[in-house]
Amino acid sequence: MVREATAQGVQPTMVTNGWLLPPKVDAIAASGITTIFISIDSEHAHLHEENRGLKGVCARIKDANTRLSAKGVTPIASVAMTRLVKDYEALGHFLKELGFAAVTFSYPRKAALGSSSLVYSEDSDLVDMSRDELLTAFAGVERARAVIPVHNPRAAIADMRRRLTGEGERFTCHAGYKYFYLDWNYDLWRCEDWKAPISKVWDFTPEKVMRDPCQACTTDCYRDASIMLHFSISIGDAFARFKEGKIGAGLAALADGRNLGSLGAVIGHGARLAKLAGRS
Repeated sequence: MVREATAQGVQPTMVTNGWLLPPKVDAIAASGITTIFISIDSEHAHLHEENRGLKGVCARIKDANTRLSAKGVTPIASVAMTRLVKDYEALGHFLKELGFAAVTFSYPRKAALGSSSLVYSEDSDLVDMSRDELLTAFAGVERARAVIPVHNPRAAIADMRRRLTGEGERFTCHAGYKYFYLDWNYDLWRCEDWKAPISKVWDFTPEKVMRDPCQACTTDCYRDASIMLHFSISIGDAFARFKEGKIGAGLAALADGRNLGSLGAVIGHGARLAKLAGRS
């Protein structure tokens, strides 16, 4: 599947707990994968391994990361923000010891999702975090940047903090317009939090896109991507309005104050990727 996707110009990635990774390093590198995400739950090896039920997995991850990096594959830690993470700076140092080049954080999700996705837990104490705990965690993510590159844009973390404090997010989500969720039944959804699929993937047509502003969830992959997409969408909107003769509306799209934050997120992400590519 990876080789076929690569041949079609798609850049696939893989997410794993790392247990079966060491003997597969050569095959993964040969397949065309250039980035691999490995789940990490805590800044302490014993807590991570206890939570995963995989004693010794950290040593396996460290071994695989060393070999992956040597073959040009960038290992990135995927960390869910839960009560298992107490010290985000210590987490950054632990991830570097394991050979990770960067980290991406998943925002905790307790409420059930509307789609077929199971990326939530209604009864886990690990994600049953109070407002103050969440604010502390998001502040911790910012401190981790001083130790290891963080893929989540600063603007995204700021938006999550604004959501928690009641100020409200600055950026709307573009899921259903430029970003979608495709499940194993080939159902195409606006996002994982939506209540009904748009259509089967092969029945999708451009008029089925959904553009209405939405702030329903805190799912990081949609919110982070939407921030980086915002600037390019504003440019597209501006040209569309100019073509319609709506000069004022076009200028308003270009003057949107969020464009600078979006552009900064894109530039920052590009700089991190360039640095990681040089590292590999």
